[in-house]
Amino acid sequence: MFDKRLMAMCPESKKYIVGNIFCQWIELMMNALMIYIIAGAVGKLYRGEMTAKGMFLSLGIIACVLIVRFFMTKKTTEMSYLASKTVKRVMREQIYKKILRLGNIYREHSTTAELVQESVEGVEQLESYFGQYVPQFFYAFLAPITLFVLFGIAGNFKVAGVLLVCVPLIPGAIMMVQKIAKKLLSKKWKKEDLPIIPDIFKYQVAASTKKQFQILKDLMNRDDVTVVTNACDAGREGELIFRLVYDKAGCKKPMKRLWISSMEDEAIRNGFDNLADGKDYDRLYEAALCRERADWIVGINATRFFTCSYGQTLNVGRVMTPTLALTVEREAQIRAFKSEDFYQVQLEGNDLIFTGERIPDKAEADDLAEKCRIEGKAVVTKADISEKLENAPALFDLTSLQREANKRYGFTAQQTLDYAQSLYEKKLLTYPRTDSRFLTDDMETTASSILEIIENKLSIKVTDELNFKKILNSKKVTDHHAIIPTETLRSTDVEALPEGEKKILQLAATRLVESVSAPCKYKETVAEVSCLGKTYTLKGKYIADPGWRSVANTKDKDSDEDSRVIILDFKAGDTVAIDKSSVKPGKTTPPKSYTEDTLLSAMEKAGCDEIPDEAERKGLGTPATRAGVIEKLVRIGFLERRGDKKTKYLVPTHKGETLITVIPESIQSASMTADWEQKLLEIEKGSYDADAFMIEISQMVRSLIDTYRIVPDAEVLMHPVYEPLGKCPHCGSNVVEKSKGFFCENKDCKFALWKDNRFFDSLSKKLTKQIAVQLLTDGKARLKKCRSVKTGETYDTTVVLSTTDNGQPQFTLDFTKGGK
Repeated sequence: MFDKRLMAMCPESKKYIVGNIFCQWIELMMNALMIYIIAGAVGKLYRGEMTAKGMFLSLGIIACVLIVRFFMTKKTTEMSYLASKTVKRVMREQIYKKILRLGNIYREHSTTAELVQESVEGVEQLESYFGQYVPQFFYAFLAPITLFVLFGIAGNFKVAGVLLVCVPLIPGAIMMVQKIAKKLLSKKWKKEDLPIIPDIFKYQVAASTKKQFQILKDLMNRDDVTVVTNACDAGREGELIFRLVYDKAGCKKPMKRLWISSMEDEAIRNGFDNLADGKDYDRLYEAALCRERADWIVGINATRFFTCSYGQTLNVGRVMTPTLALTVEREAQIRAFKSEDFYQVQLEGNDLIFTGERIPDKAEADDLAEKCRIEGKAVVTKADISEKLENAPALFDLTSLQREANKRYGFTAQQTLDYAQSLYEKKLLTYPRTDSRFLTDDMETTASSILEIIENKLSIKVTDELNFKKILNSKKVTDHHAIIPTETLRSTDVEALPEGEKKILQLAATRLVESVSAPCKYKETVAEVSCLGKTYTLKGKYIADPGWRSVANTKDKDSDEDSRVIILDFKAGDTVAIDKSSVKPGKTTPPKSYTEDTLLSAMEKAGCDEIPDEAERKGLGTPATRAGVIEKLVRIGFLERRGDKKTKYLVPTHKGETLITVIPESIQSASMTADWEQKLLEIEKGSYDADAFMIEISQMVRSLIDTYRIVPDAEVLMHPVYEPLGKCPHCGSNVVEKSKGFFCENKDCKFALWKDNRFFDSLSKKLTKQIAVQLLTDGKARLKKCRSVKTGETYDTTVVLSTTDNGQPQFTLDFTKGGK
């Protein structure tokens, strides 16, 4: 009768929900009793058996029933309110606790789409509960009430009495039957049902946006509205959003299209003065619709097909799967890499060090170094000092902002997007979900004004030589221009902002100042000498004028640390005396696992060589969706984050690697995106038919389902062999590491050491693999520099592990070797 999931999510609301149901039950009993009394009285009046005493008694009972019913109705409303209030409070607490575990997201803006959606759905479930089930009570009572009246009038009180007892049970029985039938009739995923390719796509308004949609619908259909203007983003997805809302609202009025990328007042006025006919963008809408439906068809069919084929949930998507494939390929390269030793001969002369090529054999390198020492001289073959310029970096789009925030502060892509979105909602930052790194041509005055505010408000050094022209290019602005602070910054107390938001605002402000500053001027030295037929090189880089680098005092990693010019007192053809020769050992290193920074860069560049220059989107996903794709891969267990607080590497799990092993190349490659973008561009131009594109997608999905063959020994792939870390202290079986923690292999044993561990959180520590091994081996682990969450004091202690009778772990602290 009530949602068990909601009860599980919020146990505190149980007493109110049950109380509400009980009050409704009593209310229904009173209704039944009143109907029974009235039916009996009408029957007696009809037969002439009613006395004055009986009439007063009947009226008295009816009055008492009405009083009880009124009281129960009041209590029902009260219980409903208390239940709703409790759920909302508990949901807020749960969301806050979850976000604290995510880290670096502060309470002032602690909302991620998924967590907010969970709370909204929970509250909506509760609020819709009564509206959902009360009508069922009413309809379930229609037939019994009719029988009441008939049997009461007929004077058959025995039958009416039986009905009085049974009627309150009928609604519950009906709902129970409904639930059982729903479970029996609910469809499980089956290969036989594939492919799922709807002839007609139907759209439903999300529960969270119903209210706003209704407002738009009412506005569109108002009698005094004659034309509807589409002022959504000037791009493919903006066109799609408007058309879906327009069609769902049933609007048939003429459309106009506002197509602007600049938010300057003059640009907006010009845009409204030159509105285009909405029908001129029909092809753009068709392309957007094709992209959306193709993504849905491929996603739902591939996910269900591979899930059914391998017996576990394997999510597949056009963007998500190739992104996962990038990380799997990188980890395969790392595993396959074999480090090799190499040696370089170094010659010292004129206070300079010249380095030779790599030599794999140490004996050969030692022999060459000795021969060069004996030779005692080298001939200069090259001696150049050149002046070069390093242009200022472009303004931030979302991807470059996410990459920089990850490098500087270790923020995840989603955290950066959340911070930027919060700043945008506070009108401190321009729209963050952009893929453009330029401003429109009419924004020079705005940029200059904001620069002045930045200098005064954020104390960022502005260089003397400024050039705003380099950041202005309307042709390179798509839906939105680059990310910059806004003039609202002038009246804002920056110190009151959460720390994460301050850092993102500072990054955006600094980048604006850097982008309009002068280039960095440096001198590059390249010298080569030859000795015994081998070439030895000297390279140096000296920053003469830092230019834009002076804004944030950033250093070039290739420049000389001592900031001096390498003086070459020789020229080509001169001879340099060799004062000393030595051998420098080295090792080849494997490529590094992806960080959020490098993975975002790889996603942005994936398949770009195959995508036409005119295409609206390049790479995997869009700036707005890439963070969500990475977070989803982590959430569903295909990727995991490893590393310290600042540098987190995104590493595929066994499940992620398995998926890429069994997925066809055509789906895990970025080539499919490149092919789609080419055809979507042709649809926009009218040179390719939208229906033909959708037929191709349908054929591709059917071909996948009909021709794919399950990978041999897939069961072995799907179930990894875990390395034992130690013995279970409760049953003696092996304990192995999995993604969420360290678990006993004995399925009947409840011993588990969760990585997300509240006890260790209270010590400001994480339960690492090393600590787990110590606990399993010695029954205890020594921890240093623990920190009390309450007092902030640090201390050393020993964690002692024990188990309860049912195998659950218990921890105690032993301070005998040093306390607080």
